Amino acid sequence: MSVSFVFSAALFACLSCISFAQSPARTTAPVSLPSSCPSPTTGPQQQQDGDAWTGMPGSITERSFFAIKPDGLQRGLVGEVMSRFERKGWKLVGLKMLTPGRQLVERHYEEHADKDFFEKLLDYMCSGPVVAMVWEGHNVIAGGRKLLGATNPLEAGAGTIRGDLCTNAGRNLVHASDGPESARREIELWFSREETVQWSRATDPWISKNL
Repeated sequence: MSVSFVFSAALFACLSCISFAQSPARTTAPVSLPSSCPSPTTGPQQQQDGDAWTGMPGSITERSFFAIKPDGLQRGLVGEVMSRFERKGWKLVGLKMLTPGRQLVERHYEEHADKDFFEKLLDYMCSGPVVAMVWEGHNVIAGGRKLLGATNPLEAGAGTIRGDLCTNAGRNLVHASDGPESARREIELWFSREETVQWSRATDPWISKNL
């Protein structure tokens, strides 16, 4: 190996070290992280008025309360009931499973307090878990009751939930609000504002957009 080659290699190494030492250090700009992730109920699409909670009757954001009763859970019909609402085009915006306390059920059915069947109704609704739901969509209050069918399954038409799936008025699977006022009251009774969500689906324009 020649002396000139060794000298050239050593010189190149020294120059490389000097160049590295003099080059400015590369820095990475700090990344600002949000202090918290936005909640689905407080995101940019969340309405800020009272109607965001209980809905606006007569519009595509109309909301109604439904509860699958203990017999519906015991018979494994939760998925069947919910799928019918989804296929209709309504949107699920509130959902919880709970075994309701007697005080909650008393407040829910307070208009029946003077009826002979009231105590049995309370016992039945408190006998096991229920699935409480809030559904949103055009005509969901009246349409939801039509989808369920008559309170007495023997009078409910074929194709309705009660007409197809039950035979006894005392075990009629699902409760549904009977009007805008009861829908508002029952949603507020069973769900806090934070437990309902305002969200959009890609299919919404194909379900509710007017021509």
